[in-house]
Amino acid sequence: MVDRPKPKHTSIPSTSDCHIEDTLAQRYNGPERSSSGEVRGQLPVVIQASYHNAPVTQSTGLLARLRAFNDAALSITAELSPAGVLQLIVETAKDVVGARYAALEEHNEKGDLLLFAHAGMSPEIVARIEHLPRGLGLLGVLLHEPRPIRISDMSRDPRSVGFPAHHPPMKSLLGVPVMARGRVLGNLYFADKLGADEFSEEDEQLAVMLAAHAGIAIENARLYGQTNASLREKIDRLQQAERRARLVADLGELLSRSLKVAAVLPEVAKKTVDVLGDFCAIGLLSSGTGGQLAFVASHGVGYSGLGSGREFLRNTCDRITEHVAHGESAVFVSHLDKGGAPTDLLAAMRKAKFTSGLMLPLRSHNQVFGALVCLGYQPRRMWEAELILGRLLAERIGGALHNAKLYERVETERGELQAVVDGSPAGIIIVDAKTGLISVNRMTERLLGQEIPADKTRDIYLQQIRRPDGSRLSIKQLASTRALRGETVLGEELVILRPQGEPRAALVNAAPVRNEDGEIVAAVATLQDISPLKALEKLREEFTALVAHDLRVPISVIYGYAQLLEKMVREVHDHDKELRAINNIRVSAERLSSMVADLLDASRIDVNRVSLEKRTVNLCQLTRDVVERTVAIGGDHELHVEVDEHAPTIDADPRRLEQVLSNLLSNAMKYSDQGTAITVKLWVDSNQIRLSVANQGPGIPEEELPKLFTRFHRCPSPPNKQVGGLGLGLYIARGLIESHGGRIWAESEIGKLTIFHIALPIQ
Repeated sequence: MVDRPKPKHTSIPSTSDCHIEDTLAQRYNGPERSSSGEVRGQLPVVIQASYHNAPVTQSTGLLARLRAFNDAALSITAELSPAGVLQLIVETAKDVVGARYAALEEHNEKGDLLLFAHAGMSPEIVARIEHLPRGLGLLGVLLHEPRPIRISDMSRDPRSVGFPAHHPPMKSLLGVPVMARGRVLGNLYFADKLGADEFSEEDEQLAVMLAAHAGIAIENARLYGQTNASLREKIDRLQQAERRARLVADLGELLSRSLKVAAVLPEVAKKTVDVLGDFCAIGLLSSGTGGQLAFVASHGVGYSGLGSGREFLRNTCDRITEHVAHGESAVFVSHLDKGGAPTDLLAAMRKAKFTSGLMLPLRSHNQVFGALVCLGYQPRRMWEAELILGRLLAERIGGALHNAKLYERVETERGELQAVVDGSPAGIIIVDAKTGLISVNRMTERLLGQEIPADKTRDIYLQQIRRPDGSRLSIKQLASTRALRGETVLGEELVILRPQGEPRAALVNAAPVRNEDGEIVAAVATLQDISPLKALEKLREEFTALVAHDLRVPISVIYGYAQLLEKMVREVHDHDKELRAINNIRVSAERLSSMVADLLDASRIDVNRVSLEKRTVNLCQLTRDVVERTVAIGGDHELHVEVDEHAPTIDADPRRLEQVLSNLLSNAMKYSDQGTAITVKLWVDSNQIRLSVANQGPGIPEEELPKLFTRFHRCPSPPNKQVGGLGLGLYIARGLIESHGGRIWAESEIGKLTIFHIALPIQ
């Protein structure tokens, strides 16, 4: 019952010379209803009294009853609680009418009892009465004939059916219908008039007026109840939506807290039970095709909920694996009587006393990782909102498990890569494109002679890097920086100055690392310690120089004495046989001298120590001179020269260029078909001078072209010819051309034309 402030008494004027008539006139227009549905009651009672010289004491008693009625009317219409309204009406009406007992019953249009209130009987008496009034006998009269009834002795009325056991005896009865807007809402009863044998007409009039106010109060209470229920329902929905949203947010934060999702799944299950069901479990599929579900997390409301849920899982794990995980089918049981699941799952739910449930696959990126199971007890039902929430949670958990799998795979690959990097015989440096921070392996630290912390940049070792000639490099000139600009650096030789110990020679390679969008995110540089190789090269160079030097002296002696012997023989007698023998000795000495020179040149090229004596060279004239000297030994081959007379001069070593061109012409004559021409061309191409030597012959197989300019490589001899040599001519030619800043390459078509190209920079 709602506490309301007590209404103030409304005064009714009185005179000492009035006479009260025996009747009270009542007019009640009924409640007015506003557009919002609120019942607005004007003070529904208009009391008209004629006063004709009545005694003052009688007038005073009537005014007291009217004041009590007015207070009762205000109190009744102020109460809004349905049960409180009925109790207030019946207690107030009993006192105003002056009855020992009063009762008020509210029923619906079918006559079914909704609420019942009484006054005058102690709780002990009420507890002994077997049942509430059922609308029989005299009480049933008002249900069928809604008009006031007044009886002086109920026991003598033929319509009476008596009272139930333990009911106190009652004699007089006054009953009036409670109405509002033409509808009967209930009945108001009074029994046993205090101070009189029966209820008077005045009592009846007061009861009718009280009933009118009671009708307004009950109607207002009903509207209040409906509005309050609707409002509570909306509030409940808002609170449920808030709990669901908070659950989604909490799980999002929880699942993103760690990539080791399995560790937080018990907390996920616990939070889910607070909103969705009375039991929650999360199962994960074992790896491999056809894996089995293993429920790694579960939580229930109370010990019985957890126990019943785990028993259900033990009995249905295989079925859930087959239907939900492997079959990727969702199970939604709003209530057992609605179905929604395979019969065996429904039977297992019924056995475990669950009446509603959700079973959803944990899926992400077309892969199923497990299942989410939520179950509810009676009277819990699950609605479409729970299904939507469950799908959202399953999607979030599946996404987190997918990310965890990716993280696990990345960590495995990272570990494998780290093992490879740490065990690599080459130093490895990784440079982040955004931060410039570097990551190195152990071999790099060994080469640099210092430990490199993880938060350092390349500045920490920049001063240790030198070119082979000892000059320093800026940060922009480092191979890793060039890789960050998109270049690929291969075989760049550097020297590393170590804090302690001898400098180390290193071969550097670098390349950019790009993401899926092609953006450069890092650069990787490798350092290969070639100090042992450099030591071997130095040893080989010294050995070759020593051997070549020691061979040159006897070769020169042999060649000199062969010339002297040839002169002596010619002076004494001219015998062809002896002259041919002596000539063979001289030619062999020349060939041996040429081979030694080639070995020396190859050795110098290997270690980038080719010495050039550069000066201004007219390449057109040099080409003609070389071709002219070659014509004498050209045999049956014609040599054609096509040069651009306007070609500029260049800075070069003419002896070395003549050596290259002579080698190309010699090879052309060796590998040309008999009687074919050899063509030499020279022209200007942009900022370089181009030179080509072309011959017709068997050609060079495509697989042989990459090997032409390597050491000791020799192409197969052409038919009917035997070609000798060490196989160093083209290797030396490439080294000499590259020393001039140019390049040399070959093109060939089997059985047709072979062309060797040279490109030299003009400046």
